[in-house]
Amino acid sequence: MEPSSYHDASTQPRRFRNTIITGGAVGLYALVFVPLYQVTGVIAASLSVLPLALAGWLFGKRGGLLAGLLSIPLHVGLFTLVGADGWQVVLQEWPGSVMGAGVGVVAGWLGEFLRRVQRQSYELAQERAALRAEIARRELVEYELEQARLVAEAANRAKSTFLTNVSHELRTPLTGIIGYSDLLSVYIKRGDMTHLSSDITKIRNAGHQLLTLINDILDLSKIEAGKMELVPEAFELPPLIREVAETVHPLLVHHGNRLDIRHINDEAVVCMDRTKLRQVLLNLLNNAAKFTTDGMVTLEIEHETSPAPHAHGDPAHPDSIPVAPVAWHVFRVSDTGIGMSDEQIQRLFQPFMQADQTISRNYGGSGLGLVLCQRFCQMMGGTITVSSTPGIGTTFTARLPNARADH
Repeated sequence: MEPSSYHDASTQPRRFRNTIITGGAVGLYALVFVPLYQVTGVIAASLSVLPLALAGWLFGKRGGLLAGLLSIPLHVGLFTLVGADGWQVVLQEWPGSVMGAGVGVVAGWLGEFLRRVQRQSYELAQERAALRAEIARRELVEYELEQARLVAEAANRAKSTFLTNVSHELRTPLTGIIGYSDLLSVYIKRGDMTHLSSDITKIRNAGHQLLTLINDILDLSKIEAGKMELVPEAFELPPLIREVAETVHPLLVHHGNRLDIRHINDEAVVCMDRTKLRQVLLNLLNNAAKFTTDGMVTLEIEHETSPAPHAHGDPAHPDSIPVAPVAWHVFRVSDTGIGMSDEQIQRLFQPFMQADQTISRNYGGSGLGLVLCQRFCQMMGGTITVSSTPGIGTTFTARLPNARADH
């Protein structure tokens, strides 16, 4: 019987069919027994092992044993039919009856065993088929994910290339517009046409805003493409701070804010990427000035030195190799502006996103400044953190290490 038919056939029809087959075999044996007995005598009863084995095979061990027991009255009747004393013959030939029952039991055990093996093989085949289907499905999903990854990487490369090309194409005419605006401002003042000065100033400021946005996009695309490099150099910090303060001064005045710079060491010399530090401080101060009205913006600088570590573990060991201590520079920009909630802070450092859509509409901005601050700080081996309270103010803290002399 095929595995599929074994599992598909119901129990009752199968038992009925087996009963018909067994009954037919017993009837055939009874028909053959009478003429065969005339020739062989009681040896004719040995053919009973065939229907007994068949009954055991079809009905199992219990069916084989039951068939062996039922064969006793059957043989009594058959021996009586041929003129012998049925009970006496059966009692005399009891080993044959026991052997017949044993044959039925053994055949039943063998049949059950083979059917169990057949059933397990069928179930195993089903599981293998399900496993192959699952493997195929997973391979398809992995293939689709890989294709999606390749498409995403290609799109990202195309985006970076596009941003780079567009930034370069836009930056050149914008630089020209700003330059000509400066020239026009000079000519207007010389020609006593000061009433046009405010319009020229608006053109120049708009050009500077667009140029800043383009430079931010270009820097972000370079960082994502892995083409942004650090250029550490030793320089005095106070002149850079004064330069940044002068640059952000117009925005501070526009919003009625005051700038307080604390803890500046006039002799402080640092070693790091000057351009990136300038951009970090400028972005943080611009951000503070933009979101504060008639308030205070504070820039606080601290210098720290970490304990001297040892290359081989415990400094108490005489064979340890000391390493020069690391100088850290902490730049803390605080404001008394609108502040932010925890939910808004979580969105701060995502490209092209601001803390809130309302903020974006009311205050403008591309959402790239803080992202670049974070990326630049990470590139320089430092960190940037933020703490804020709605309605009270915000503090950004950039902690940057002094670059090593071998950089």
